[in-house]
Amino acid sequence: MGVLMMNRQERQRKAELEMVRQRRISLVQASQQCELSYRQTLRIYQRYEEKGDAGLIHGNRGRVSSRKNPHQALIINRYIERYEDFGPTLASEYLERDGFHVDHETLRKWLIKEGLWKKQRKRSPYRRKRERKAQFGELIQMDGSIHDWLGTGKHHCLLNMVDDATSTSLSTLASGETTRVVFECFKKWLEKYGIPLAIYVDLKNVYVSNKRHPGFCHFEVA
Repeated sequence: MGVLMMNRQERQRKAELEMVRQRRISLVQASQQCELSYRQTLRIYQRYEEKGDAGLIHGNRGRVSSRKNPHQALIINRYIERYEDFGPTLASEYLERDGFHVDHETLRKWLIKEGLWKKQRKRSPYRRKRERKAQFGELIQMDGSIHDWLGTGKHHCLLNMVDDATSTSLSTLASGETTRVVFECFKKWLEKYGIPLAIYVDLKNVYVSNKRHPGFCHFEVA
């Protein structure tokens, strides 16, 4: 019987998922502790339930990479470990912050080749211009932008909520566009302006769920 070697990150995930298994914490709480999205935590938990400790260990552990470019192998592994739910553009910004310099288009090609990203359907070049809503609160647009906003060399996410009718805005500066940050920003909006009729967001994993709850609220995704 072989011995499984786990790194610090994998040991932490094991501890959190074991508490989920024992129903001491929820999967949402585990995702926050592990600093992962809910969807990614769910996939890891399912592998853990199926394979035990082996399900937590990256499949390339202990193997000699067949890739010709060792720099590419390091970047792919880091993407899988930390940014699996990110698109190529956002992931390349975070990877650069970690010291891995790669153009987002190059990263996109690598991820598609590895089966980690699907080619996106090209949108129609023509779009009919949408008229603004008539009243405050009918539609709120929410989006995050990663940039060195403070001029310190460290990237932050500026999460911005804007009312479509009046351009009234509310912003939050955070380390990343995570579910927790989105909810905190949304809470501030609710406390100050009340519940909007609809919210429009970009197609990012932080806003997408496999579960559907019709009738709870109206979210429109770009």
